[in-house]
Amino acid sequence: MPTAVSPRIPPPDFFLCTRHDGSLYASDDGRGGRSAVPLGMLGVPERSLAQAYGGRNGIGVAAPGLRPIPEIPAAQAPLAGGYVWIDDACHHATAQEACAYLRGELDGVEDQLKRTFSDTEAQLKQQQAALRERMRGC
Repeated sequence: MPTAVSPRIPPPDFFLCTRHDGSLYASDDGRGGRSAVPLGMLGVPERSLAQAYGGRNGIGVAAPGLRPIPEIPAAQAPLAGGYVWIDDACHHATAQEACAYLRGELDGVEDQLKRTFSDTEAQLKQQQAALRERMRGC
Protein backbone atom coordinates (compact mmCIF):
# COMPACT_ATOMS: atom_id res chain seq x y z
CA MET A 1 0.00 0.00 0.00
CA PRO A 2 1.50 3.39 -0.97
CA THR A 3 2.33 5.80 1.79
CA ALA A 4 1.09 9.37 1.69
CA VAL A 5 3.84 11.82 0.92
CA SER A 6 3.63 15.02 2.90
CA PRO A 7 4.24 18.15 0.86
CA ARG A 8 7.79 19.43 1.14
CA ILE A 9 8.19 22.87 2.65
CA PRO A 10 10.26 25.08 0.36
CA PRO A 11 13.48 26.57 1.71
CA PRO A 12 13.46 30.21 2.81
CA ASP A 13 13.55 32.64 -0.08
CA PHE A 14 15.10 36.07 0.43
CA PHE A 15 18.10 38.21 -0.44
CA LEU A 16 21.19 38.70 1.70
CA CYS A 17 22.59 42.22 1.79
CA THR A 18 25.97 43.39 3.03
CA ARG A 19 26.42 46.76 4.71
CA HIS A 20 29.59 48.82 4.21
CA ASP A 21 30.86 47.49 7.56
CA GLY A 22 30.52 43.87 6.40
CA SER A 23 27.45 42.96 8.47
CA LEU A 24 24.65 40.96 6.83
CA TYR A 25 20.90 41.42 6.84
CA ALA A 26 17.95 39.90 4.99
CA SER A 27 15.84 41.71 2.40
CA ASP A 28 12.64 40.23 0.99
CA ASP A 29 12.61 42.44 -2.12
CA GLY A 30 16.34 42.58 -2.89
CA ARG A 31 16.67 46.28 -2.25
CA GLY A 32 19.39 47.10 0.23
CA GLY A 33 19.86 50.12 2.40
CA ARG A 34 21.97 53.19 1.80
CA SER A 35 24.68 54.74 3.94
CA ALA A 36 26.56 57.99 3.83
CA VAL A 37 30.30 57.43 4.12
CA PRO A 38 33.25 59.83 3.92
CA LEU A 39 34.81 60.09 0.47
CA GLY A 40 38.16 59.29 2.05
CA MET A 41 36.93 55.74 2.71
CA LEU A 42 36.51 55.30 -1.02
CA GLY A 43 39.96 56.67 -1.85
CA VAL A 44 38.55 59.56 -3.86
CA PRO A 45 40.94 62.35 -2.79
CA GLU A 46 44.69 62.03 -3.05
CA ARG A 47 44.97 61.92 0.75
CA SER A 48 43.55 59.13 2.82
CA LEU A 49 40.80 59.69 5.36
CA ALA A 50 43.32 59.23 8.18
CA GLN A 51 45.54 61.91 6.68
CA ALA A 52 42.62 64.32 6.27
CA TYR A 53 41.30 63.88 9.82
CA GLY A 54 44.56 63.37 11.66
CA GLY A 55 47.74 65.28 12.06
CA ARG A 56 48.42 68.81 13.15
CA ASN A 57 46.24 70.46 10.50
CA GLY A 58 43.60 67.74 10.18
CA ILE A 59 39.88 68.38 10.36
CA GLY A 60 39.28 65.93 13.19
CA VAL A 61 39.47 67.07 16.80
CA ALA A 62 39.69 64.24 19.33
CA ALA A 63 39.05 66.31 22.43
CA PRO A 64 37.76 69.87 22.19
CA GLY A 65 39.94 72.29 24.06
CA LEU A 66 43.18 70.37 23.60
CA ARG A 67 43.98 72.22 20.43
CA PRO A 68 42.23 74.88 18.40
CA ILE A 69 40.01 73.78 15.54
CA PRO A 70 41.68 74.61 12.21
CA GLU A 71 40.19 77.67 10.57
CA ILE A 72 40.61 76.23 7.09
CA PRO A 73 39.89 72.55 7.67
CA ALA A 74 41.88 70.10 5.59
CA ALA A 75 42.94 72.68 3.04
CA GLN A 76 45.05 70.13 1.22
CA ALA A 77 42.22 67.55 0.90
CA PRO A 78 38.87 69.23 1.51
CA LEU A 79 36.88 66.42 -0.11
CA ALA A 80 38.21 63.68 2.17
CA GLY A 81 35.72 64.66 4.88
CA GLY A 82 32.81 65.02 2.44
CA TYR A 83 30.16 62.32 2.35
CA VAL A 84 28.75 60.23 -0.47
CA TRP A 85 25.85 57.75 -0.55
CA ILE A 86 26.67 54.08 -1.13
CA ASP A 87 24.18 51.25 -1.68
CA ASP A 88 24.44 47.94 0.14
CA ALA A 89 25.19 44.98 -2.13
CA CYS A 90 22.47 42.28 -2.23
CA HIS A 91 22.25 38.84 -3.80
CA HIS A 92 19.62 36.12 -3.87
CA ALA A 93 20.51 33.72 -1.05
CA THR A 94 20.90 30.06 -1.84
CA ALA A 95 18.94 27.66 0.38
CA GLN A 96 22.14 26.84 2.28
CA GLU A 97 23.02 30.52 2.78
CA ALA A 98 19.48 31.38 3.86
CA CYS A 99 19.32 28.56 6.41
CA ALA A 100 22.78 29.40 7.80
CA TYR A 101 21.84 33.09 8.14
CA LEU A 102 18.53 32.27 9.89
CA ARG A 103 20.28 29.78 12.20
CA GLY A 104 22.75 32.50 13.22
CA GLU A 105 19.91 34.97 13.85
CA LEU A 106 18.02 32.38 15.91
CA ASP A 107 21.14 31.56 17.93
CA GLY A 108 21.56 35.26 18.67
CA VAL A 109 17.94 35.66 19.82
CA GLU A 110 18.13 32.53 21.98
CA ASP A 111 21.35 33.80 23.54
CA GLN A 112 19.65 37.12 24.33
CA LEU A 113 16.69 35.27 25.86
CA LYS A 114 19.01 33.68 28.41
CA ARG A 115 19.97 37.12 29.75
CA THR A 116 16.88 39.19 29.09
CA PHE A 117 14.73 41.14 31.49
CA SER A 118 10.98 40.66 31.60
CA ASP A 119 10.30 43.88 29.66
CA THR A 120 11.97 42.54 26.47
CA GLU A 121 11.25 38.83 26.86
CA ALA A 122 7.94 38.89 24.95
CA GLN A 123 9.49 40.68 21.96
CA LEU A 124 12.40 38.24 21.83
CA LYS A 125 10.03 35.26 22.01
CA GLN A 126 8.08 36.69 19.07
CA GLN A 127 11.32 37.03 17.11
CA GLN A 128 12.26 33.47 18.07
CA ALA A 129 8.90 32.10 16.88
CA ALA A 130 9.09 34.06 13.61
CA LEU A 131 12.59 32.79 12.90
CA ARG A 132 11.62 29.19 13.66
CA GLU A 133 8.64 29.50 11.32
CA ARG A 134 10.80 30.94 8.56
CA MET A 135 13.31 28.08 9.03
CA ARG A 136 10.73 25.31 8.51
CA GLY A 137 12.09 24.58 5.03
CA CYS A 138 15.66 24.17 6.24
